[in-house]
Amino acid sequence: MMRNQETLTLLKSFRFLFATGEHRRSKRRELYADLMPGGTHKSRLSPNQLDRAIGSMLGLACGDALGAGYEFKARVPYTQPIAMNGGNGWELGEWTDDTDMAICIAQVAASGHDLLTKQAQDNIVQKWIDWTDGAKDVGLQTSAVLELVGTNGDAIGARNAALEVHNDNGRSAGNGSLMRTAPIALAYLHDQESLTIAARQISDLTHYESDAGDACVLWCQAIRHTVLHGELPDFSQLVRFLPPEDQQKWLHRISEAYKYESFQFENNGWVVAAFQAALSAIAHAGTPPEIPELGLSRNQHLQISLERAVRCGGDTDTVAAIAGSLVGALWGARAIPESWRSKLHGFPEYLAEDLVHLALQIATKGEVNPGGYLNQHNSVEESWSPFNNQQNQPVHPFFDPRHSQKLQVARTVSGDSAALLATEFGLLQRHGGAWIESRIDVDEIAEIERELTISEDLLVDIAELVARFDELEFSRA
Repeated sequence: MMRNQETLTLLKSFRFLFATGEHRRSKRRELYADLMPGGTHKSRLSPNQLDRAIGSMLGLACGDALGAGYEFKARVPYTQPIAMNGGNGWELGEWTDDTDMAICIAQVAASGHDLLTKQAQDNIVQKWIDWTDGAKDVGLQTSAVLELVGTNGDAIGARNAALEVHNDNGRSAGNGSLMRTAPIALAYLHDQESLTIAARQISDLTHYESDAGDACVLWCQAIRHTVLHGELPDFSQLVRFLPPEDQQKWLHRISEAYKYESFQFENNGWVVAAFQAALSAIAHAGTPPEIPELGLSRNQHLQISLERAVRCGGDTDTVAAIAGSLVGALWGARAIPESWRSKLHGFPEYLAEDLVHLALQIATKGEVNPGGYLNQHNSVEESWSPFNNQQNQPVHPFFDPRHSQKLQVARTVSGDSAALLATEFGLLQRHGGAWIESRIDVDEIAEIERELTISEDLLVDIAELVARFDELEFSRA
């Protein structure tokens, strides 16, 4: 069933994208404007973008759990393998306070609150306070701030406490706010200005010093760029989001990260060194060639990056968590090794699936529920898993055919991308009925892509919809 008349009109308009005649080019540009950045439908993410958003949260948790057993130990030589074995009081696959604090932010963002509002930030602070009651570990600076806030805290009280801790110690640029940036970035994928403000404000709740806020801004902007574009940003271009007086020193720090190995940033409890160590681990990790018959894949760069982050020694879980949130956004959930993902667990009795749920809720503004349906469908199996365990490959939850016979039929005909978009628009009307197959003009797709510089995946989605438009039964009620 169509969600509303506006959507039906939009789909009708798509037909003109492939129309012939003198005015087709200008008409295509005009109609496609709504789907471009700044347009009405700019919040829609492609399947690959959603996979990368999920990857950011899972990468954070994997890096955290991988590094937990090596925390505050000496550098690990390359002759020694890195394994997710737990230790230091942590269970096998259990994440630490790094992911715990990010989850508190994610829960607030997933509930629909704008993280820039006082209510949202009050909720975050209260969640952190409640979490400390049973937490296995809380960072020294964060613990000092939350103890000053008391049992009933708010954002104003937290910032005042952070300032007091800073004044008492003469510094407050620990790495504890940088480790929790992933959900903030996912909440503002389409709003760079708000992301800059939110990253700094949420950092300031526990870390007063400007270096902490600067690092969070840079990392959030990096995650945002990577989720949307599938490539790492030029970090030197991200310094424009910092105050002018801070830009030059961060250019130097970024340059050092690309120049030196991660273990050379020894004081990685300091936010700047943690930032540099995480970026260095990603930048210096080799990307294997794509040779499936030899078990090699480019996305193994994620695993190599996190292992390098752990090898640096010191605050290994935090450096790896920071690195994981960005390299996870680069390669997506598909790149997370099953041997890691299946072991993930932690506060508050969450598994990997719960992190997937949070990431989807945040990135889509609640439009996709755990089973991948729009909220209006509200039908999810209790046994839902975002992973196809038989093939040991992660799959998008909304591509899992166990949840929808209609979706299964659509996948066999049109492929994952078109099935997702069609399902979101509510086009699968008939119970088990298949779409009529029709050909897509590949040359026309290539022409439009050249003219508009838009995503090939999205063009295929649109082409599928256009090709089948007359065959679908729409409800105009």
